[in-house]
Amino acid sequence: MIEEKGIRIVSMDVSTSWQALDNNAPIIKAVLDAINNMLIELMAAMARKDYETRRERQHQGIETAKANGK
Repeated sequence: MIEEKGIRIVSMDVSTSWQALDNNAPIIKAVLDAINNMLIELMAAMARKDYETRRERQHQGIETAKANGK
């Protein structure tokens, strides 16, 4: 959906995303776009995994507390 709308994501953690904005050479821009998309998707997957792990640990803690009568 982001690509369909022509939106560009620029992240402070992904330095190539800034380079893609300044570069007008089509081949370099295409390569930087591919790298950026891959890095952003990787970061999103890592964030999702971290979220799921925290939720699971929270659930385990609640269950342990209930089992201990708290």
